[in-house]
Amino acid sequence: MDEKTIIIGGDIVPTINNYSYFSSGDIYICKDKSTIDFVELKNKVNKWLKSRYYWRSREFPYKDIKPKIICEKYMVDSSGFELKDYKFWCFNGVVKYLYICLNRHKKPAFNVDYYELDWKPMPIENHYRKWDCSGQKLEKPKNYNKMIEFSKYISKDIPFLRVDFYEANEQLYFGELTFFPGSGFEIFRSEEFDNLMGSWLELPK
Repeated sequence: MDEKTIIIGGDIVPTINNYSYFSSGDIYICKDKSTIDFVELKNKVNKWLKSRYYWRSREFPYKDIKPKIICEKYMVDSSGFELKDYKFWCFNGVVKYLYICLNRHKKPAFNVDYYELDWKPMPIENHYRKWDCSGQKLEKPKNYNKMIEFSKYISKDIPFLRVDFYEANEQLYFGELTFFPGSGFEIFRSEEFDNLMGSWLELPK
């Protein structure tokens, strides 16, 4: 096993973003190295390294992280142009639902589609950054059951955890873990669903 894999419940799973990043959203996507403007890229990277994400939203896991730049292989899924991001919302080891981020190239914001665990679309909207539903009928990933299994395993005994995965060429990849999606400022519609999520959260006494 190397630093680009992790063991989940005895299974070896390749990773994407297997690091405690010191920021959010600071990325540079390169599909053709010959087109890189290295002066521009250097300026971007130096700016990232000087930033301290903790002071933006007070998410304490970011507070003492030493800034790093991580370079990773560019990959796409069966769409041929992107990786869909499967995000599982877990409460004390129980996976309640997931949402899928897709069309990340779309302006002004990408799409977020909500699904029940039996792969039925949910009529939920997220207004954190004007994320709209794609309106597409998405195909269930080949490794969907493993995603759920691993999410349960990782989130056991944790009040809340979001577990993210990708799939490329039918290979499962671990993405990241987060305790504070949207820094805790995501706005859900309907209000009933927002309240329902709150009822799932059981904090230690």
